Amino acid sequence: MNPEILNELATALERYFKAIPLQKEPNPPDLLPLIKNLGELQKKYHHDLESELRHFMQRQSYEKALLKIRELQS
Repeated sequence: MNPEILNELATALERYFKAIPLQKEPNPPDLLPLIKNLGELQKKYHHDLESELRHFMQRQSYEKALLKIRELQS
């Protein structure tokens, strides 16, 4: 798997996960653009993703997707 794709997906997922706990704070970050970006990346790299990672991204199982990326990066 292309390491650049894995890094791009991991960065997007990490941004999403960092924004979630901030939803309880005043002026929380908007999750919609982050979720939209994840969907766009999933579509952009659909054919390049390893099958299990593709499945996790399609199902929006983002925690599992990030774990799989870490596994593929090691």
